[in-house]
Amino acid sequence: MEAPGALFPPLRAMDVGGSAAASVKAPTGPHGVNDTLREGLKFAKDSVRPKHPVERAQDAYIQHQEEMNMAIAGSVVNRSLPTMVRNERAALAQMRRLPVLHSSMVALEISLGRESTLDFEDYLNDPSVPEQIGDVHTMTDASPFFK
Repeated sequence: MEAPGALFPPLRAMDVGGSAAASVKAPTGPHGVNDTLREGLKFAKDSVRPKHPVERAQDAYIQHQEEMNMAIAGSVVNRSLPTMVRNERAALAQMRRLPVLHSSMVALEISLGRESTLDFEDYLNDPSVPEQIGDVHTMTDASPFFK
C-alpha cells in the first residue's frame, strides 16, 4: 500500500522559478536576429528581469490546482484518467489555422475550465497578435508550421 502523500501533491503551492538570476537567450530568426516586424521590439532587460512575486504565486497556484485536480480525478475515477486528459489537451493545443487567422482555442479553454473567466486577452486582445492581417502567402511561407 502506498503512503497517502505519494498520490497527492502537497496542499500548499510551491514557488515556481523563484530564482533571481535568469539565463539570456540568443535572438532567434532566419538570420540569427529578431524578426522585429512580426514579433515586435525585444528588450534584454525583459528576458533577464525576474517575475514579480505575485505573478510567480499566480503561476504556482494555477499549476498546483491542476496537479490537485488530476490527482483527485486519478484516485476517484481511474488511474489512467489524468493521462487521457493530458493527451486530449495536447491534441486540442495542436489545432492550428493559417498564420493570418487567429485561433481562439475554444476547445482547449473549455477543457481547462477557463471558458467562464475573463482574462486580459479577452478584454484587450492578445498583445502578440497584430491588429492588421498580413499577406496570406508571405505569412504561410514564414510560418514554421507549414514547412
